[in-house]
Amino acid sequence: MIRILIFVSTLFLVSCEPKGPIPGGQLTGEVKIVPDSWSAYSEVELLQLETRPDDPYSINIWGVGLGRDYYIASGGGGEPNWVDYINNNPAVRLRIQDNIFELKAVRTTDEEERDQVLKRYKEKYDMEAQGADAEQAWLFRLDRR
Repeated sequence: MIRILIFVSTLFLVSCEPKGPIPGGQLTGEVKIVPDSWSAYSEVELLQLETRPDDPYSINIWGVGLGRDYYIASGGGGEPNWVDYINNNPAVRLRIQDNIFELKAVRTTDEEERDQVLKRYKEKYDMEAQGADAEQAWLFRLDRR
């Protein structure tokens, strides 16, 4: 009986969408055209990112929109699995509410762009975007495919 419970629990976790810090698989929702502006989603704090199209891997993540561009960041630099998956294949899907947007993740190191994005993160999430953590963060702009 315990084996069946463990099997069912494992199957549930592996086949589902991300739950808190536990990654999931393929995201569900309605695929939408990428908007010209992300302002309609400016107050949505938690979203989901799906990487690795051949074997979907999804996580909960924070993100910010600046006009036509949307950004996500890895506070752990290149350490998280999802960053490695993006490095191997930049095709990602972003879910905001029930809307899925098919995008391409591009790492940006431009200082001016980085400063604007970190400022927006600070405003949106009421956090301090400075110090060692901000310097180690890898920033990705999610471009249209």
